[in-house]
Parts: sequence; structure tokens; C-alpha cells
Amino acid sequence: MNPRIVDNGIYSQSHHASREDLRNALGDKRVTFLETPDFWTQFLLTESVPSDTVESVLKTVQVHVEKLTSLAAGRNPLESNMYPPLDDILKVIQKQSRSPRFWKDHHTKYPGVDSGVFVSGLHGKDPASTQVSSAGSEKNLRRRCTKMPKIEGRGPLYSRPEGSDEIESSDDDNDSYRARKTPSQFAESPRIFDARKPDYLLLDADYQGCRLEQPLWRQIAVIMELKAQSSGAPSSASPESSLIVQCTDYARLHMSLRPFQRFSLLFSLCGTLFTAWLVDRVGVVISDNVDISKSSGAHTFIRALIRVTCLMTAYDVGMDPTVSIYGNSALGDFNVPRFVVTMPSKRIYITRGIPIWQSSSVFGRGTVVWNVDEMSATSKPIEPEGSEKSETGAKSALILKNAYRNKERIGESEFYDAIQNAKIDGLAVFREGGDISWSPDSEQVQEYQQETDKDEAESSKRAKFVAISASLHRMKLNATTTEDSIAHRLVLESKGKRLSEYEDLCGLLKGILSCVKGHGALYEHGILHRDISIGNVFLSDSSTSDSNGPAGFLADFDMAKVHDEIKLARLIGEKGANHLVKSTTGSITGTAQFMSLSLLLEHSRTQDRKRIKGTVVSRPLIVSYRKPPQEQRRPLLISDPRHDLQSFVWVFFYALCVKEMNLKATPSERERYCREYFVKIFGAVSFKETYDHHHRICGRIADCDESDQAWRLSYISDANAWPILEELMRAIREDTLDYKEFEDILLHYIHQLTKAVSGPAEAN
Repeated sequence: MNPRIVDNGIYSQSHHASREDLRNALGDKRVTFLETPDFWTQFLLTESVPSDTVESVLKTVQVHVEKLTSLAAGRNPLESNMYPPLDDILKVIQKQSRSPRFWKDHHTKYPGVDSGVFVSGLHGKDPASTQVSSAGSEKNLRRRCTKMPKIEGRGPLYSRPEGSDEIESSDDDNDSYRARKTPSQFAESPRIFDARKPDYLLLDADYQGCRLEQPLWRQIAVIMELKAQSSGAPSSASPESSLIVQCTDYARLHMSLRPFQRFSLLFSLCGTLFTAWLVDRVGVVISDNVDISKSSGAHTFIRALIRVTCLMTAYDVGMDPTVSIYGNSALGDFNVPRFVVTMPSKRIYITRGIPIWQSSSVFGRGTVVWNVDEMSATSKPIEPEGSEKSETGAKSALILKNAYRNKERIGESEFYDAIQNAKIDGLAVFREGGDISWSPDSEQVQEYQQETDKDEAESSKRAKFVAISASLHRMKLNATTTEDSIAHRLVLESKGKRLSEYEDLCGLLKGILSCVKGHGALYEHGILHRDISIGNVFLSDSSTSDSNGPAGFLADFDMAKVHDEIKLARLIGEKGANHLVKSTTGSITGTAQFMSLSLLLEHSRTQDRKRIKGTVVSRPLIVSYRKPPQEQRRPLLISDPRHDLQSFVWVFFYALCVKEMNLKATPSERERYCREYFVKIFGAVSFKETYDHHHRICGRIADCDESDQAWRLSYISDANAWPILEELMRAIREDTLDYKEFEDILLHYIHQLTKAVSGPAEAN
């Protein structure tokens, strides 16, 4: 097994920088503080808990509540002293029913993740600790990798210098549940990943009702954070406080790693102040604080804990109601359960394994991509026609994408509908999709049957369906927001794999070339993609794709923009083109780690302007140096396709780095590579840092300094990759990278690699 260490996210460069980045994101969102009991009474429905049950529990735990109160009143309260009395309170509450949930104090260990999954910012030391695979199996894989012969280019050829063999290490630690280390233990090796350790976890049991001792983020239903002092409780006076950033960060990981989660529900207990939180894709909603030292506050405290522990369903705590668990499985199972997913067409699909891509951001689209099979009317998976079986005997699956769109933008499916008649090679093949609707008055949507009855009663029932969005679950809180996110889902028939899973360099170049050609053809029809990233560019699966078809395909049109309405009108008509034009934005879009240098620079300047707004800045006495007009390059317009072409180069570089990291024999080697090489290029947490890093390495690669041989081969050990990177980085630096030059460079090296491989055979 070759674990995908970083394919599912972007690393954060440091713990503090990661938190500061999230604080900036919160500054752009709305943190809503409720001054009414709506969160408790309308959303958590605390009043539905029988009064005699509450009084019985309170009578039993009164001594423990008093203990918490006295601790908070102490001169120097300690958080560690809060755990014993809170443990006793939660044990009493769990006995109120046979609920398949239980509370666990997990503040000294990392919640784990499923094998093959990574989301940025999970661990303090070892990024490979999220993987459950032996170093020995990875070494065997490494031995099977074939070294390609060298190819010719403008730059010099490189070989591994003597004495540069990889460092052997005995660190085969794959334990995701290591105990917390003290700061002194990190002195020599500063952490590059933030360690996320919520104080209490409300966990789902497995399908047999068993409690797992080593829980995963996927199994968490609710998170609770403790602070010893009441002064640490959330307040409208400090909407970007440390606690709010911390809990929002927990929600980021929770929604990223718990499948089909619409929002994250959290509690905080700061001294005697108990608070409920809801974090979704558009912001944070925080309840009023209730004081457990007072009778009314203690009642709300017990009622809320009983609700989430014993009475609320998975849908009540945030799961998408159009999704259900397949068969005799549960969210707390050791293996990822299969999920039954309903599409707007009423077709039903069932997921396979772990997601192949998931967003690591808390706000925004929250994109998750799965392999799925279609379900038949008999509730059995339908194998795709013409698909070939894999090594396990299962046939290739379809691709399902679940994401949230801004209400001001159209769904991605409409872009696919617009271009499907063009039959452009190099683009993903669209099957179906649309916004997701649900009937709040019905039972769960997983009970829907395929539509057969067309009478008026059915039409009336369908009319009651509403779109699943942030505003839908916020209605109970009376916490409306001008910004809204709407659930959108689509299915693709294209079958592919990540770029970093390439088998040889030539195949990687062919896949990228197909995507670049598809991008160019799409641009000729008036649409610009604008979000080229590692999650949108795929290699075609050779086991299922046509040998004469494209070697790769481009997906994800969430950020696409119509740049030429006339060209698009020729394809889909004036009415359709006008609709797409009105539903797109001209703002800068993309993923920072793959943006063009000019867009990164523009973003960083925009952030600087926001930062100094309202600040008195002294005027310098000297004039900045400016190049003569004849030496200044013409700035690229936002809608220029060359931005995306530069993004393809950074995606190519990223894939090479991930491949290099995955080939390291031990977790410690992978962690070292990540810290010393990968993070320094792709781990920056601001546009300015990313620009500085990319600008510097672009120049270093393009200058082709022979003294850099050891550095280059430590980055990418495949010497054949460097002449290609040199050509592409040189074109970026000189702002000359257009479609023709990109295709010419790739074709040149594809020919060189093909010739190098086939030459000896032909000679024989």
C-alpha cells in the first residue's frame, strides 16, 4: 500500500500561524452571539426532556456540580481538576438510556483517522501517523518502482551524488494515539502541525453498541472544551478570541472527517459558564452562557447533555438528511461504513471506502469526493456497464462530488450541462447533478423510494421540499445570515486517480497534457476554469479507460467564469450564456498553493490594504525604484488563462513532491521530507508567504545552477523531472507560458521519455 500522505489537504506551516490564519477567516465571517435561549429551547429542544428525569439526575450529580463550582471559585483553578467531577456527571447521564453514544475524556491523545486519509493540521510531529501501514510494505513498494532513463533538455542532466543514499531510520511508529508531549520534548524538533486534542468527545458506538478505546474523528458526534476560568467563556466583546478560534478549528476537522456533516455541534464549559456552539460553512453561532452554579443554569446544563447523549439522532447533530448508512453498519464502526446517497433525480448511490478527496477548510464549499456505485430498485449496487474488475474483483465506481455553493452562484452541474454537447476531451464526463432538497415534514429522506407515482398528491409532496442550506438549520436559532451555502451534488462517469499516483513520469506528462488541452478547448468556448489545483486534475484510470482516450481529465467547475459570452452563445444559445454570465463573479479565485505569482501578489496586497485600513501610515521620504517602461511586463488580467496554466505547473511540482514523500521508507523520513522540503513550498498560511516562497523557488529552478544538484535531488530524486521543471518555471518567470508553449514543452519531453524507453527494444 502506498498511503496518500498529503493528497487530501494542504499542510499548515506552524501551529500559531494556522490559528492566526483561521482568526483572519473568522474576521471575514459572521460570529453570531445569541442573547436569547433559542439555542437551548428551539435547537437542542432541552424543554422536551422530562422534568422528573432532570430532577433525578441533578439530585444524583449535585455534589459534582458543586465541586465544579468550587473549583471555578478558587484562586488558581486548574483545568485538570475539572475532569473527575465532570466524568461522574456524564456517567450518570449515560445511564439514562441505552443510547449508542458515550462520552470520553480524550484530552491527552490524538483522535485518529482512517487509513489513507489526511487533513491538514492534524498532528504535532508525524504526518504519516495517520496511516495504518507497515514500513516494510512501503519498502517493498519502493523496490518495485522502476527507474526511468535520463532525457535530454536545455538544462544539464543530473544524477544522485555519491554518499546521498537515503537515511535509514528505525522509527516505524504508526500510532495515531500518542500521548501529549511536553513543550520541552519539542525543543529540538518544533512542531509543524497543530495537535488537535478536544477535551471531551461524545462518540458513536459501532453497530454492536461497542465502545472503541481509540476513537476516530469520524466517530465524534459532539465536542466539548473545558477552561478553568469563567473569564475564558465566549463573549460578543471578543468575537475572535482564542477559544472561538480553537473550537472553530475543531469544527473544521470534524466536518472534514465526519462524512456528510452539514454543521458541527460543540459545548464549552468555562469555569461555571456552559455554552453551546454551532459551526457551519458560513460562520459560527454561539448560545448565551448559562451558569451551572445557578438552579436554572444547572437544569439547562443537564437537559442539554441528556439531549445530545441520549435523544438526538445523527441528523440532529449535523448529518445530511438525504444520506443514510447502508446495511447493518454504524458511524462508530472501525471501518468506514458505506453511505446511501440520494440525488435530485431520486437515483440512489452507495459510497465505497474512504473519500478520495476532502476539503480541509471550515468555511466555503466543503468539497468531498467519493467513489460510488449506483443502487438498483432492489437496493443492490449496480455495476457500471463495460467497467473492468479491479484486483479485488469489484468493478470501477462512478465519482460523486458533494459540495456547498454560495447562493449567488449557480451549481457546478449547470456548467457541465452547458458544455456537454461540445464533447471536449480532457474534461470529466458529467452524468447528473443539482441542488439537494429535503422535506422537513417527512421522516428521513433515506426512506424515499424511486419516483413512480406521478399523481397530484406526489406533486404536492414534492412542492414541500426545500434546499438543504445553512439558513435551513439556522431557522430554529433565529440566526439568519445574508450569506448562505446550498448543498450541491453531482455524479461523474470519468474514472481516474490522483496525479501523485502516477506510474511513470511520461504517463504523468500525458495526463497533464490532456488536461491542458481540455482547459484550452473549454476556454475557446468562452469558459475559464480558474481553480486548477491538485484536487481537480486527474489521471485516467488505465484499467477502465479507453487506450485511445485522454490520459487525464479536468474536473470541478465551481469557480468557473464566462469570459466570452458570444463564444458560449454559439454553443448553448444566448439565453443560456446570459444565465451563466450573470451567475459568475469576476473576483480572484483559486487555491493559494497553486495560484499564479501575479494573483498571489495581488491577493497579498489586498490583505495588506485591509490590515492597515484605519491605521496612520507615515509617508516615506524616498521614492520607490521603478523599472523603465520598456522593461515592465504587461500585467495579466484576472480572466487571462495563463493564470491557470501557471497553476498547472505548481500542481505538477506538488505531485512530484508527494510522490517523493510517499516513497520514503519510514514515517520519520516522510516527516523529515515534509518539514525540510514540502512545507517550505506548499505549507505557507498566507498569500504573501506563498508568493515569497514560490517566487524564490521559481527563480532558483529556472536559473539552473549546477551547484544545486544535491538540493534538487533531495527534493525530487527523479533527475528526468528537473529539465521539465526548469522549462516550465522559466516560462512562468518570463510570463510567456501560453497554451502553445506549454504543449510544446510537454510534447518534447513525452517524446524524449518514450524514445528513451522504446529505443533499446527497437535496437534489439
